[in-house]
Amino acid sequence: MGRPKINISRDVLEHLYLDERRSAQEIARLYGCNGQTVINRLRDHCIPIRTRGEGTALAKVISPRTDFSNDLIEKAYLIGFRIGDLTVDLLNAGGQTIRVSCASTKSDQIDLIKELFGRYGRLVINGPYANGRVFVQCLLNTSFEFLLPKPDSIPKWIDDERLFLSFLAGYVDAEGHIGIASSKAVMILATADHSLLSQIHSRLAGIGIVCPEPRLWLKGGYVNSRGITTRRHIWRLGVYRAESLARLVHLLLPFLRHRKRRADATRVLDFITAR
Repeated sequence: MGRPKINISRDVLEHLYLDERRSAQEIARLYGCNGQTVINRLRDHCIPIRTRGEGTALAKVISPRTDFSNDLIEKAYLIGFRIGDLTVDLLNAGGQTIRVSCASTKSDQIDLIKELFGRYGRLVINGPYANGRVFVQCLLNTSFEFLLPKPDSIPKWIDDERLFLSFLAGYVDAEGHIGIASSKAVMILATADHSLLSQIHSRLAGIGIVCPEPRLWLKGGYVNSRGITTRRHIWRLGVYRAESLARLVHLLLPFLRHRKRRADATRVLDFITAR
C-alpha cells in the first residue's frame, strides 16, 4: 500500500504560499512530506506556481480586500475589541497586508471576528485543535493601520458619549463579563491595564454610572488552579448598583455585537427590571 495522500486545503495553501510567500519546501516541512507533494497540491487547487525569480518577491494581493468604512462608531468599537482580544501585525515587514488574528475555544467569539472582518478581507481559519482552540485570522489592506498600535488609553478622538459606548462595547465583547451571581447582577472588567480601567471609570461617572474605582484583584505572581501564573497585577472594575447597571446595559445594548454578551446583557436587564 502507498503512503496516504497529504491533504492541504486551498485556503491554507493560499495563505502559506501566496500571502506568506513560503516555499514549497518550507510548507513540506510543516506537513512532513516532500516539496513535490506540495507542488502537486498547488496544481490540484489551480494555484499559480511561482517561477524561481519570484521566490522572494512581495506577495501579490490575490483576493479582494475592501477599504475600511471610515465609520467612527465602527472604528471605536474595533479599537476597544482590539485592545481586549486581538493580535494585529504586518504580515511582512514593509508589506501591504495587515493581519488580524485571534485564538479561542468559544464559537461565538470566532463568529464575531468573522462578522467584523469577513467583508473586508480573506479569512483563514485553522482548527479546532486538540485543546479545542480555533485560530482565525483575517488579511486586510492598509486602511486598517489604525489597529496596529495597542493603545493603553482611550484615544482622544473618542470624545462623545456614542463613541465611548461603542469603544466600551468592543472592550466588553472581548474582555467583559455580564451576569448574575449570588442573586446579584454585575458587569466586570478585569485587566492588567490599570490606567485604562481608570479612564473607563471616569467616563462612566460622566454619564451617570456609579461604580467603585478599579481595585487590585490578583497580584502578579499568582498561580491559579491550572498552574498558570499571572505575571502582572490584575485590576478589576465592576458595576454592581442595580440602577447604574440597568442604565449602562441599556446604553450598551445597541453597540454590543457578541452573541453571548448581548444575551447576558438582556438577561441582566430583565432580572433587574423584575426585582
